[in-house]
Amino acid sequence: MSDETQESEDTKPAKRRMVVKNPIHAGELQHDLQINEVDLTNAMMKQSSLFAHYGVLHAKAMRQVEDFKLAEQVVSARVGRQVRDKAVSDKEKLTVDQVKAAVDDNKTVRHVRRCLNEAKQIEQQAKTAVESFRHRRDMLIQIGLRAREEMKGEVRIAAKKEHENARKSAEERMLSRQRDRAEADTEAEGV
Repeated sequence: MSDETQESEDTKPAKRRMVVKNPIHAGELQHDLQINEVDLTNAMMKQSSLFAHYGVLHAKAMRQVEDFKLAEQVVSARVGRQVRDKAVSDKEKLTVDQVKAAVDDNKTVRHVRRCLNEAKQIEQQAKTAVESFRHRRDMLIQIGLRAREEMKGEVRIAAKKEHENARKSAEERMLSRQRDRAEADTEAEGV
């Protein structure tokens, strides 16, 4: 049986309507995943909205896969019915395997299956994007902890320097007083 006889007017429009949408752009995803340590607060503030955005894209990709699975079942059933009906009108006997082979050989069925495979790939990309934002969140937490520890260290260093400066200032005042007393004593002895 040729593809022309297998492909009826019922299945041709389905082929034209089958378009796989990929809402995730690699460059945009890469940009969204970047962390600017200089502006850590902004990165933390954007994290939840970016996670939600890519979570929604993942949900849409999962729905697209389910829609293509359903379309594949419907198109395969229609083509199978057409193959069986044609065999009856031609007074041929077909086995289940022959019907399945004819369905698998149909252009529309192959197109829908390719679309389904592409939709599954997009769904996996979306899933990976969501997982990447989980990793980004963990990295933001670690970077925040490190920054906090560094600030504590800087505060300690600043406090230590301030304490050292205060000690030196006190020593200088004490030495200055001792010199003043020594000078006063020397002047008093010279009188």
